[in-house]
Amino acid sequence: TGLYASEVGTHSKNRTLLDTGTNLAAQLSEAGYTTRGLTANWTVAPEWDFDRGFDDYRYTLNQSDWKNFVDNDAHVVSRYPAFFIRALTAKDTTQVLWEGFREAISKRWFNRYFDSGARRIHATIQRLDFESPEFLFLNFMEVHSPSSPPAAYLSGKPASLHSFRDTASGPSDDPSVIRAAYNDAARYLSDQYREIHATLEEQFDIIITVSDHGEAYGEYGIWGHPPALNPDITRIPFVI
Repeated sequence: TGLYASEVGTHSKNRTLLDTGTNLAAQLSEAGYTTRGLTANWTVAPEWDFDRGFDDYRYTLNQSDWKNFVDNDAHVVSRYPAFFIRALTAKDTTQVLWEGFREAISKRWFNRYFDSGARRIHATIQRLDFESPEFLFLNFMEVHSPSSPPAAYLSGKPASLHSFRDTASGPSDDPSVIRAAYNDAARYLSDQYREIHATLEEQFDIIITVSDHGEAYGEYGIWGHPPALNPDITRIPFVI
């Protein structure tokens, strides 16, 4: 939208994207573009109306979302009905429940996670028939906490960050392990995105690569990406 989240009424107490008519997809749609989006980020899923302005907008259940649920060792009873309700209200209930089950068994019996982000998005765009003009939005989550890339990329073990808790009291995992896991995840996404970018080059004249935020790993006493404006959070890649 080019506006602050507070200006469009989307914030911690209201996840929904309000209909302001100013978002990029809506403007491009009005200009005659076919608009599509693929996101692995639950916070911008269609359930929160982030599909406004898109002709086709899909949410591929990201690893981080189910991992946070599966990895939570504290058996908080309230989390189960919350996830069950979310699955029932999803646009594809069967798919959401299957993804959750797959994450659970892979964690319990195989100690690994199946890819549900970059590789799935890549496979999807390879099947699409693009039109001209076309706008395509892709949103990846591989480097978002928890950092748990495929075993072939792990130099140590997976690690998690909780921005507010870890900034207030320090991370529960060893800082060197956290940094290494993040670098491993970034290396994995870089390899995946290299292939995705090559596919996009065959279909699109302009490709813009940008991040929504950076990540702090102890700089200025900050961990993760809480509401802070230090360089490690605000300096992001922007490549055309």
